[in-house]
Amino acid sequence: MGWLTVVAYVVAAVVSLRTALVGDFPAALAGRERAFWVLLAVLLSLLALNKQLDLQSFLTASARCLAIEQGWYENRRPVQLAFIGAVGICCLIIGWAAALLLGRSLRRTWLALLGLCVVLAFILIRAAGFHHVDTLIGMEIYSIRANWVLELSGLVLILIAGLLHPRWNSDRVR
Repeated sequence: MGWLTVVAYVVAAVVSLRTALVGDFPAALAGRERAFWVLLAVLLSLLALNKQLDLQSFLTASARCLAIEQGWYENRRPVQLAFIGAVGICCLIIGWAAALLLGRSLRRTWLALLGLCVVLAFILIRAAGFHHVDTLIGMEIYSIRANWVLELSGLVLILIAGLLHPRWNSDRVR
């Protein structure tokens, strides 16, 4: 399933880039909307790389080793909460910046932005590293893990938004 998720990130990145590169933007919104899709493609590419290399596990293991070595592992909860808060603030800033960037384009890109928020929320949940949270998202229902549904649903929303975007059909219209 890890490979499927990496492929989903790459496909979503390619669809986002294609959406950015294909024409027929409203003149007043072209730069902003194109920038959103390009930035989305770059972010999804980086997340695909992260997923393949499992950098978050490396970061978690490094932080755990550091906490044990420095003697504060038993009191790690405040550090975890601060980290979650910092990641959450970063996600809010990204969402706010995207909404500002998009402006009037939001009605054409809201589904992709929603998908991005779902992916970022999943990353925040995974970054928490609390055992009860890991247990919750690791649950299986009919052999389907909750974390697969959470992560892939955001990517599917981005794919749908990109594929349904009017620009994909502009080549056929001409």
